[in-house]
Amino acid sequence: MRKFTRDIPISIYPPIFYYNSSYNTNVWEKINDKRKNLYIHIPFCPQKCKFCYFTSYGFDLDLVERYVCVLCDELKFITQKSCQKPKIDNIYIGGGTPTLLPLEMLEKIFTTINTYYSVSEDAEITVEVRPGNEVNKNKLEYLKKAGVNRISTGVQSFSSDILRLNGRNNNIDDVYRLLSLINETEFNCLNIDIMSGMLGENKTSWNYTIEKLLEILPENITLYKMQLYANSLLYGDSKKHKIEIMSEDRELHMAKFMYMKLIENGYCLDDSTYSFKLKKYIKNNSYRKSRNMGTEIIAVGVSANGYVNDYVYQNSNSIEDYLHESSGSHISSSYKLCDEEKFYREIILNLKSGQIDRKEIMKKYYCDPYYKFKEKIDELVKMNLVELSHNKIVVINEGILFIDDIIRRYFMQDFIRTKEAMLLKFKNFKFREV
Repeated sequence: MRKFTRDIPISIYPPIFYYNSSYNTNVWEKINDKRKNLYIHIPFCPQKCKFCYFTSYGFDLDLVERYVCVLCDELKFITQKSCQKPKIDNIYIGGGTPTLLPLEMLEKIFTTINTYYSVSEDAEITVEVRPGNEVNKNKLEYLKKAGVNRISTGVQSFSSDILRLNGRNNNIDDVYRLLSLINETEFNCLNIDIMSGMLGENKTSWNYTIEKLLEILPENITLYKMQLYANSLLYGDSKKHKIEIMSEDRELHMAKFMYMKLIENGYCLDDSTYSFKLKKYIKNNSYRKSRNMGTEIIAVGVSANGYVNDYVYQNSNSIEDYLHESSGSHISSSYKLCDEEKFYREIILNLKSGQIDRKEIMKKYYCDPYYKFKEKIDELVKMNLVELSHNKIVVINEGILFIDDIIRRYFMQDFIRTKEAMLLKFKNFKFREV
């Protein structure tokens, strides 16, 4: 078998280098009546974790209040181009640290959503919650009352030493306090993010994290591989203090072991090749699943990425520009997809979910994905990484662990893969203290 790697996750497609400003005014010309997801970005953190590469800013009450006002205006502006309230299937509020917002700011956001959007009764509504002292029972009880039914928290490891060594901005006591509050509030679904390949991780600490997960039995567990970029603070620390960076083979072994233990204990892959759910919680409608099936996304907030009316777009990644834009739209760059590009986008996102629905793709694009990629899929079948049936193309075995590398090698055009590889060497690690 050829050598695959646990590659950097594909988060958007087409890649950002396609985007430019010439399409920006067209994106919100008219909102179609398709059902959509809604993503809201809250970019504030108490401090930046040393491995994090998302756009984030320190907490300042005046800045937060101004940001939330502009964000709510953006939510309203988008609906002006629609004859009726946009229909929303799922909502994801991410960051950053959304629960850093004071309660009245969270109330303002949810009031705006409910006033200007039609949210499905069975919507999955997720809020990311950091294990930190900004979270209290009143805040969680309000979120539940507002309709939030899924909490996602980045635990990363149940070892205090591993958290400290990797510059995580919380400790293990914060984790247990948050889990207790979530349990008291009785949300439908708790997702815990875990990170493999962290500095200092060893067999003992990894097994301990798995043991704690199986004690808690959250409805959802998502496993990410740490991506250690050459311009990150953590990479600098590892060189300065001569901390060994985990090898690809060791990280792969640990990830495989966790996958095996979770499946043995009643979990199965759902929504994506990184996400495990208890079988009793699996549902047809979720934010990630519908996103990977091609559902449009209205995305608001600084640096947010959306997909509507055949346009992919990104909002300004500067909070100063975001706050001072007076037109109502905060799009800094965008790109209109042709039919072939929509097809490729859906194939890639389907594979990220773990399978391609051949019938659904044929219904949309009049093209069977198997015959479009026949030689490549046949090769993957021979390597026992993909399983083929009349209705589906399913990622199996180690294909699950290597899915991003497989997509890039087998399903992404050569010139896109080459250019994307150049962009992925470095990330933006700026964090503005206020």
